[in-house]
Amino acid sequence: MSTLALRTISGIATLGVLLLTACSGHHPVECDAACVADVKRATLSSKSFAGLTDEQWQATFETAQEELAKGDWSQRLSAIQQVFCATPGKVDFSKFRQLDNDMGKKRAYEFRDKHIDTMASLAHPDDASGIKALSQMRTEGMKDTILKIRVQQAEQTCYVPGTQDTSAAH
Repeated sequence: MSTLALRTISGIATLGVLLLTACSGHHPVECDAACVADVKRATLSSKSFAGLTDEQWQATFETAQEELAKGDWSQRLSAIQQVFCATPGKVDFSKFRQLDNDMGKKRAYEFRDKHIDTMASLAHPDDASGIKALSQMRTEGMKDTILKIRVQQAEQTCYVPGTQDTSAAH
């Protein structure tokens, strides 16, 4: 099957998912088995995820997925994927950087607005406030990692190296 045919099928499937989720009010950030494995590998190497059981990791992942579904993250990821897939081989890296930066800023504001007491999680890791703060920090870190992995997947799925749109690269 040709690359163009695969991209067409992928585009149709993406539109189908977007149409179905538009009616539900929730827009999940899709994370296939490869995505989950990459997220798990990335988070378990982080100090804040040390010592988590598989069940705790899964619960944190599910909470992160639920929280991401409440926002416009799926649409933002779709926009980034379109930058890479719309015109194979001619990626507008300026537009990609802008979308990626906007997503990063939104995540930073979202994290700041949660008022997570990082000192409580570090100073009192065994009391209720410390456990809650650590759980919130893990969920936020998981959300960031899921988004990062999904952006990497979009790049790998559609990017054709060696033929970038040089007018927007700088």
